[in-house]
Amino acid sequence: MKASAPLDGPLVDPQDLEKLRSRIGQRMTVSAEPYLTEATRDSARRWAAATGDRNPLWHDGDYARRFGYEDSLAPPTILYAFDKQSIGYRGGLPGQ
Repeated sequence: MKASAPLDGPLVDPQDLEKLRSRIGQRMTVSAEPYLTEATRDSARRWAAATGDRNPLWHDGDYARRFGYEDSLAPPTILYAFDKQSIGYRGGLPGQ
């Protein structure tokens, strides 16, 4: 009986892992232009809205100040907009 992956996604097999391991130590290049090139209050607010993150820390400065911050913050997922590799994406496995 074959095990199913979470959410019925593809399974990683030993060949996929070996292929990925063979890339250890190889230089990676970035081929895609980043979606964002700087984090501004507006880009953080828009990124949060686009990803469906309704946390008021990302768009409400008054709310953020109640928790000791100087102003609203950028959501951690905004790093994806700059470069997938900056957050650990390496590709090479099913679903990537």
